[in-house]
Amino acid sequence: MQTMWMLAAGDLLTFSLTTAALWWLTSMIGLMDAESGYLAGLGALMISFGGALSSLNRFSRLAMGQSLFGWSIDLFQFLTPGFVCLAYGLWYGQQALRLRRTTQIWLAPMLTIFAIQSFAALMIGRQNGPSQFIVLLSFTSIASFTMIGLCIRQARWQGLRTVIIFSAAYLTMISSMNIIAHSFNEQNDLMISMVLTTNMLAALCFAGAGWILYQSTKRRQQIQRIMAMLDDSLAQPKLNGRAGPIH
Repeated sequence: MQTMWMLAAGDLLTFSLTTAALWWLTSMIGLMDAESGYLAGLGALMISFGGALSSLNRFSRLAMGQSLFGWSIDLFQFLTPGFVCLAYGLWYGQQALRLRRTTQIWLAPMLTIFAIQSFAALMIGRQNGPSQFIVLLSFTSIASFTMIGLCIRQARWQGLRTVIIFSAAYLTMISSMNIIAHSFNEQNDLMISMVLTTNMLAALCFAGAGWILYQSTKRRQQIQRIMAMLDDSLAQPKLNGRAGPIH
C-alpha cells in the first residue's frame, strides 16, 4: 500500500512538472507560428489528458480498489500521438521562422499517427509479435527524443546553453529510467524509488528547459516588434516643417 501511495505521489508531481513544460513549449511555438502552436497544443492536450487519467486511475485503485470507471487506461495511447503532434508543431514553427513552412501542417502528423497505430495493430496481431506496450513505447521514445532534439536546435539558435544542458540531462535520465526498469526481475521498493526519482528529475529538467525557451522566445518577439515599429516610424516622411514628402 505504501508503495502504491509513493507511485501516486510521484505521478502527481511528475504530471504537474510535465504539464507546465508542455504549456511553455506550446506557448513558445505559438509565438513562432500560430497554426503550429495549435498543432502543438493538441499534442500537449493529449499528453496532459493521458497523464491526468493515469494519475486518477492510480488514486482510484488506492481509494476504491478498482480502476477508474472500471477500465484500465493505457497511457501510451495518449503519449504516442501527443508527442508526434508536439514534435511536428515545433518543427513547423521553426520552419515558419525561416519562411519555409508548408501550408498543410496537419496532414503529415495525422498520417504518421495512423501509420503508427496500424503498425502496432499489425505487430500485436502476430503470434510471436511484441506487446502493444513495447511498440507504443518505442514510437513514443522516438517522437519525444525528436522533440528534445528540436528543442536543442532552438536553444543553439538562441545561444541558450542552459537549455542544451537541461535537454541532455532529460534524455540521459529517461534512458537511465528505462535501463533501471529492465534491470530488475520484479518490482520492489528500491526499483520503484529509483524510477520515481529519475522520472521526477527528468520532468524538472524538461520544465526548466521549456520555461527558459519560452521566456527567451518571448523577449526576442518583443524586441522584433519594437524594431519593426521603429522602422515604420522612421520610414514615414517628416511633416514638421523641416522635411516633407519629395514630389
